[in-house]
Amino acid sequence: NVADIAIPATGTYVVRVYLMRNAARRNEASDYTLGIGLAGGIATLVAMTVLTSVTAELLNQEVTSAGADVAESMTGSTVAFVLFLALIAVGAPFVEELAFRGLVWGAVVKHGWSPWVATVIAGVPFALLHVEPLRVAPLLAAGIVLGIVRQYGGLSGAMLAHCVVNSIGVIGIA
Repeated sequence: NVADIAIPATGTYVVRVYLMRNAARRNEASDYTLGIGLAGGIATLVAMTVLTSVTAELLNQEVTSAGADVAESMTGSTVAFVLFLALIAVGAPFVEELAFRGLVWGAVVKHGWSPWVATVIAGVPFALLHVEPLRVAPLLAAGIVLGIVRQYGGLSGAMLAHCVVNSIGVIGIA
């Protein structure tokens, strides 16, 4: 990164040093993003599995996801089935993380609230907008864990974590 701007030599030097430091920080953070995203995906999966089991036990009924229910009802086209599973594994995490941990979480932090408050504020609508009443507790836990991943691993870390969770779910469906 080089800035060609018409300011005194010392100013240009400062800008160049700043840009190099900023680039170095981004590269360093990207090393952490992969690990945090993978670990966050596993942590999210564990939290959801435990809370889904507790919910099923308390209500004495099976708790399944809407995606799994739709996948089970799909017949006929193998291509449509594979595309549907790919959408669950990659498409939904990308869109949901962009909306909840990107826009909502980012706006709350930008307005001066703590990242922890942003995590809860983004996690609640994440859970509710799935419109799966039996899965509100597991989805809220997922939203909280993904918010923590967002805080320490960035938006791409949260997207990766969400892809890990959904991909493992897709493997279970397939």
